[in-house]
Amino acid sequence: MSFLSPLELRSYFTKVNDKVSVLCGTKTPSYIDKVSIPNLETLIKMSKSLFKYLLIDVPAGFNPTSIAAAEMSGMTYVVSMLNGAYEVKHAQRALEIFEAWEDYKQRVKVVFTRVVPCNQESKRKMSEAIGYPVEAVVPNAYMVVSKAADNGQMALDLEPDSPLARSINYLAGRIIRQNDTGRGAG
Repeated sequence: MSFLSPLELRSYFTKVNDKVSVLCGTKTPSYIDKVSIPNLETLIKMSKSLFKYLLIDVPAGFNPTSIAAAEMSGMTYVVSMLNGAYEVKHAQRALEIFEAWEDYKQRVKVVFTRVVPCNQESKRKMSEAIGYPVEAVVPNAYMVVSKAADNGQMALDLEPDSPLARSINYLAGRIIRQNDTGRGAG
């Protein structure tokens, strides 16, 4: 990574629109183990110098890559898709891992997706179930998300006024406000 400057790194990002650029992962998931943690950390630092917000999507579960990304973040979102009863336990276990961070209550946020009904009462119940505040709940929009994924599109572009779009936009607004008050993602 020492041969790469932030300006050269920018050329590896694909511009999605005027506000979003994407750096794709390795060709296959198994290659992620070939990326050293120091190189990943350098990549993250350089990317932070290029963009106001940096979203790092890591695989489910914890591995050295996901842990390094979380440790370097200003804000970590634990996202769990409701699909049965085990997701609550998995979210609780994930939160236990982050308890080692002195400031984890400020840096770790929980989001549940595929929530039906998707309302404040469900959010409150999920918070009680895991014993930790839930930042947001996202409705079940399986068909829209599947259609978008199958066609290489963003689900929000397919149905920009849908409950899914409203909940994603609400969460994005919260992230931006948190960042503007100095507690933001990095």
